Amino acid sequence: MLETMNEDYIRTARAKGLPERTVVVKHGLRAALTPIVTIFGMDLGLLLGGAIITEVTFSLKGLGLFTVQAIQNQDLPEILGVTMLAAFFIVILKTIAVSPGLYTRGWMVRASSSCDHLTISPPPSNSILSTG
Repeated sequence: MLETMNEDYIRTARAKGLPERTVVVKHGLRAALTPIVTIFGMDLGLLLGGAIITEVTFSLKGLGLFTVQAIQNQDLPEILGVTMLAAFFIVILKTIAVSPGLYTRGWMVRASSSCDHLTISPPPSNSILSTG
């Protein structure tokens, strides 16, 4: 966060006269959180594996213990359900983590001067993203 607050776009936002809170939250925190979200998304599989080990070790009831019991009982529908659930969350979080701007790519997102609403408009028709 300290490195982010010394960037040129932060100085520009301050020079425009934006309130310090807006500069820190909208510009600084957003840029500083990107690497943290990326690392969390990459480590999600390890977190799920750690939950299984923790729940089995301490006999806690949860998805990890449920998975181990399903494997021991060779209950295929339960194993497939847990695997699909884990895969779903891993894919969604990795998509968000690897490309946080994915949902706005090609669309113009503009904040009003008072920052109380956003205006979203589609990309221009001559855009490189157009299929026509």
